[in-house]
Amino acid sequence: MLFERLHTRWDIKSVILHPVRRLGPGPRACMVALALLMLSGCSRMPMLNPVGTVGETETRLFYLAVGVMLLIIVPVILLTLWFAWRYRASSSKDGYDPKFTNSSIISQITLFVPLFTIAVLGTITWIYTHRLDPYRPMPGHAAPYEIQAISLDYKWLFIYPEEGVATINELVAPTGRPVTLRMTSDPMMTSIFIPGLISQIYTMPGMETRANFMVHAPTVRQGANGMYSGPGFEYQRFKARLVSPEDFQGWVASVKQGKGEGEKHEAVLDWARFNALLPQSTVNPVTYFASVEPDLFSRAVRKYMPHYQMNPLPDRAEFDQGMLSAPMPGQGAAAGSMHQGHSLHPQPADASVHTVSTAATGTPPTKQER
Repeated sequence: MLFERLHTRWDIKSVILHPVRRLGPGPRACMVALALLMLSGCSRMPMLNPVGTVGETETRLFYLAVGVMLLIIVPVILLTLWFAWRYRASSSKDGYDPKFTNSSIISQITLFVPLFTIAVLGTITWIYTHRLDPYRPMPGHAAPYEIQAISLDYKWLFIYPEEGVATINELVAPTGRPVTLRMTSDPMMTSIFIPGLISQIYTMPGMETRANFMVHAPTVRQGANGMYSGPGFEYQRFKARLVSPEDFQGWVASVKQGKGEGEKHEAVLDWARFNALLPQSTVNPVTYFASVEPDLFSRAVRKYMPHYQMNPLPDRAEFDQGMLSAPMPGQGAAAGSMHQGHSLHPQPADASVHTVSTAATGTPPTKQER
């Protein structure tokens, strides 16, 4: 009975507009200006203006989850306002029923609507957790372009193994091609976060983590360390520049020639220079290195996990077949399978399987382990 009375006397317009009409012209103008200011700020939020496949999918997921939750939030807010106005002390309407104790309809709504919402959100979470797996390469005609990132105190080092160059506090990547970030840190555990491009991914000493993305149009974003790792972590920021393939090759050539937009240019990044970067520092200008010592990333990981061995990156098809790494030269597909090569002891260099246990090497965990 009470539910029917609420339904027949529902007046959304009076509930929403009555408090606003009682305001004077000045307060109403302030409310309109505040609303416009809030809406204009959304256009500058990186999370709501994504670039690339990952960012766009995450934004759609965000809007979808908000829409599902609003199905409960909006009616609850409106009903709260309606109840406060309908049953105020000065109301002269007679709708009070002192013998009312229970309504089966209201009980069913308050039970099954939240359960339905949780089921929908849980299903969406399950689907997108696998679809947005950071280890899963982006689809593309070319193999993923590898960039190695090492988080230092308080700076980011990016190594381009295919080009033999490196940068500090600037990430440059080509558009139109899948990109894989292979990451580690020294000496603190941190996380990399580029709003609108990739979500927060942790980096740990002695471990290798990955993130994948692909962007179709040139853009510039700001990246940062999203985790407290010391008193200067807020200075650990970098610029992420996504440029066309032609501009990227031109940028590589300029770095090798000791030119480009970097504030500093150095000839070689070797192990000695890498160790010189380890002390904490908050003033770290963009630096270009014309050449890099081979296997520097692996050496940084083996500093904490001596048995670590870098494996080739898989493409999307190989990953979807259950492989976290591509087959080594001369090996079958089973060599890179997630279900093989996880013995408890390191294998000799000439063994047919070149991977060792996750705990011993720091290589990425399998899908089952994650």
